[in-house]
Amino acid sequence: MRPPTVAGTRWQRSSFSGGTGDNCLELGRAAGRGGGLLLRESDAPCAVLITSGARLAALLRGVKAGRFDRLAPGPGRAG
Repeated sequence: MRPPTVAGTRWQRSSFSGGTGDNCLELGRAAGRGGGLLLRESDAPCAVLITSGARLAALLRGVKAGRFDRLAPGPGRAG
């Protein structure tokens, strides 16, 4: 698989981030054949993940269903 083309990507920030600061999730579309969705954290813009819309949707369903709650630090948990 060829790496995604990131140059010229128009990034969209999450509306939950308020659009300010350096703690925002950003989403873009990979250019070139095959495309794909690009994800990055605004405070680490060089670290880019590529995925498909179906895989991102499956991740979001799992997060909403609480399937990953045990991985997050919280009261009484080591983090």
